[in-house]
Amino acid sequence: MAPYNVEYDKYIMKTYNKFSIEADKGEGVYLYDTSGKKYLDMCAGIAVNALGYTHKGLQDALKEQIDQMLHVSNLFYIPNQLEAAKLLIDHSIFSKVFFCNSGAEANEAALKLARKDGSSKNKEKTKIITMINSFHGRTYGAITATGQLKYQKSFLPMVSGFEYVQYNDIESLSNVMDDTVCAVLLEVIQGEGGIVAADKDYLKQVQELCETVTYTHLTLPTIYSV
Repeated sequence: MAPYNVEYDKYIMKTYNKFSIEADKGEGVYLYDTSGKKYLDMCAGIAVNALGYTHKGLQDALKEQIDQMLHVSNLFYIPNQLEAAKLLIDHSIFSKVFFCNSGAEANEAALKLARKDGSSKNKEKTKIITMINSFHGRTYGAITATGQLKYQKSFLPMVSGFEYVQYNDIESLSNVMDDTVCAVLLEVIQGEGGIVAADKDYLKQVQELCETVTYTHLTLPTIYSV
């Protein structure tokens, strides 16, 4: 094993299995290691580096921002934040934006909003339905929503109030819908579950079920996770 791997294990918690590559720099779609070997990077930072490495437009924008402010607290109004929020709203079906740091944090916010809305109508309306073999993150609520015991077993007990049903099976979902459900959370494409895509008709049926089957005068939100 290379010396840098030994150093990593000594100082950094081993939360991810790593490739035996010591990353040095990137250019476009390519990543280079410290020996100069070139790799076609098809991971894109687990799908967050959509513009690739050393994209000039992104670099120029970052440099310009660094010269103004590297960081500012959410205790203040931030013009760039408002500009980004407007763009997102103008190009989506939503009405408000919540900026956060990760997919897990976004899912945590969605779960909290669903329970807050549900319990405001009926204190028993707190159950959240998710899918078997799903993956929604590693924070406590998100890992509870994840329908895979292998990710949960070291951290039991999980957060209460979650139920898991078969993916791509509308009958499995319909059978557990009742007055206590506040949200349905699912992935359009299951990643950790084996790269399994939801059937288009299934997604329509889930949406229709949540929109038309109303319990105690509350239409259920469908939360799509990608």
